Amino acid sequence: MLVLVEPLAADSSAPVPVPKQETEARDDADTVLLAELRAGGPRTQTGLAKASGVAKATTARALARLVKAGKVAEVEGGRYAAAEDEASSC
Repeated sequence: MLVLVEPLAADSSAPVPVPKQETEARDDADTVLLAELRAGGPRTQTGLAKASGVAKATTARALARLVKAGKVAEVEGGRYAAAEDEASSC
């Protein structure tokens, strides 16, 4: 279901609602990528996208979210790994 929203004024600071499917797709990508990092160890963004089947642009956005949330850490050589507290919770 897509929710149509009237455009907000340029100076408005009110958030724009995000369709439920979009948030579910984000959650799915985050879950797939985090599981892949837990199972396969540190990976580059490109390697993670190839291994998981998630598009490169989606992988980049998901990694940014996961790093910000503390679930993934950027490690040496531009690789990403599941954060230590995440890896031990499996």
